[in-house]
Amino acid sequence: MAQASWSEVDVDRKTLTVPAARFKSGRDHVVPLTEEALFSRRRGTGDDRP
Repeated sequence: MAQASWSEVDVDRKTLTVPAARFKSGRDHVVPLTEEALFSRRRGTGDDRP
């Protein structure tokens, strides 16, 4: 999460998608996120997204 950008986070689906370009396998990697992870991400960046 530390290197993720908000463009990679889907708040509605509660997922983080790491683009294939940043992954060794050459495929997008979708990571499910908990409410706590979303809260922590918002708090860590000062972003007030829902």
